[in-house]
Amino acid sequence: MLRHGVLQGDTDLRELATAVGRILRGLMPQGVPRFVPLGIRNRKPGQEVRAFWSIPDHECGVRLVLDLGMGVAMVSVESAVDALGATVFEVLAQEIPCVSIDTILYNESRFEEMPELVFLAALSVRHAPTDRVIAIVKRLLTAPSEDARVSAAGAAVLLDGGELISAVKAAEAREDLSLASREVFQTCIRDMETHAAAWNRDKPFADPEEVFLVRW
Repeated sequence: MLRHGVLQGDTDLRELATAVGRILRGLMPQGVPRFVPLGIRNRKPGQEVRAFWSIPDHECGVRLVLDLGMGVAMVSVESAVDALGATVFEVLAQEIPCVSIDTILYNESRFEEMPELVFLAALSVRHAPTDRVIAIVKRLLTAPSEDARVSAAGAAVLLDGGELISAVKAAEAREDLSLASREVFQTCIRDMETHAAAWNRDKPFADPEEVFLVRW
């Protein structure tokens, strides 16, 4: 499983890492394995990843991610054991100031002027897509704004819904689409057809470095 929580406000990952470490240690009396901090990785310009590792089984990773390119800071939990991952995520989401999906959707009227919001909405519900978010993505794939359509295509990949691929293909076929955006759409279609963005993990991390590879 893979679940993301969008972080509120200005985020200092150094301070937040301390809080996350404390929260994870507090899970040990519930039988959750001890998490050990693995440090920081900058996988690409403008992206910082702080990660914690489940020892000794490597079956659950917790990431703090600051991605300036997408303008988002997130806490994410990826686990080969759904029950373990869900427990860790729910506790983190309760104790760390995450933006709820309701708050994101409250700003639906601004999605076209702030197209990154539809991507954040998809991130927030990708583990259990809702009819409302799917409907919003479909609508924005026909929006006048090309930026909104591109962001909606990225959201469609995250949701991995078969009912969205025809809408993405229709948006890619528009004659007014720029060359750069068409390439993005073609990549999205390929990812949807091959399920390249699938998030179901059924085995522990094989390599400690793998926890730093952010999967949206």
